[in-house]
Amino acid sequence: MPAGVVLASGVMFTGYYAWRVTGSPFRLPYMVNRATYGWPENLAFLPADTPTFRQKVLKDMYRKEVGRRDQYKSLSDI
Repeated sequence: MPAGVVLASGVMFTGYYAWRVTGSPFRLPYMVNRATYGWPENLAFLPADTPTFRQKVLKDMYRKEVGRRDQYKSLSDI
């Protein structure tokens, strides 16, 4: 019972925090950051998002990260 109360409190606080920051209790700030800046997923089997960048520096950094990520798509490259 006490563990359930602590767990429920944590879930409620996280939902409240997300609601105040993003406007939705189910959309975490991390998700907004990833959608805004477009860093690719760390898991190579998931598709990488391709956002539109206004700054050349961010575009170059994104391409570099995608290149590193693509190295791990197949087991033979490891």
